[in-house]
Formats: sequence, structure tokens, C-alpha cells
Amino acid sequence: MTVEAPSGVFGFNSVFAPAGGKTFGGAQEQVFQDCKDLVQSAVDGHNVSIFAYDQTGAGKTHTMYGSQGDEGIAPRTIDELFKIIKNVSHRYSVTAAGSMMEPHNNNLVDLLAA
Repeated sequence: MTVEAPSGVFGFNSVFAPAGGKTFGGAQEQVFQDCKDLVQSAVDGHNVSIFAYDQTGAGKTHTMYGSQGDEGIAPRTIDELFKIIKNVSHRYSVTAAGSMMEPHNNNLVDLLAA
């Protein structure tokens, strides 16, 4: 899907429709399965991003973090990342780094900053 805005044309690999207000694409597992290959791409050296955008209260936080027993994209991708690292650690030295940013009032807020 592409979106044209005054500042340019933006392309998206996946766009999820609302599903009962709980997440923006169905069950957490379904959303993760669509994003799972991004983890391998990151390990392969590509820059990847998962971007959640919608109005306040639409379920972005639930989709990203989930709840106990219904984990969201963030904990699932971190688990997947370390599974992949474990599988290649006998052949490669791997360093993992990540960031989680939130645009808020025209500022980027680092959600992992202490």
C-alpha cells in the first residue's frame, strides 16, 4: 500500500484493518506472523521498522506490547531475535541493539531511555 502526502510517497508492506478494537489486525499471533520475517532481515543486516499509527485508543499499545498470555509484537520479535541469534552464534559474533521511539507533539521520545 502506498500513501501520497505533501512531503512524499510512503510505501507500506502491510496494513492491518481493525479487528474488534483489540488489535489492528486480528489476533496477536496473526500480526506477528506477518512481521516475523523482519527479524531475520534485521539479523541479515537490513534496517527494519514496525510502525503503528492510528488514533488514540485504537489499540496500538496493545498490539505492540500485548498482555500477559497474549504478548504483542515487541516481546515476540525480541524472543524471535534471540532464537535466531542462538542458532547462528556458533558461526558468527552477534551484537544486538534496538530502539523504540514515539513521535509525540512533534518530538521523538525514546521509550527505552532511563
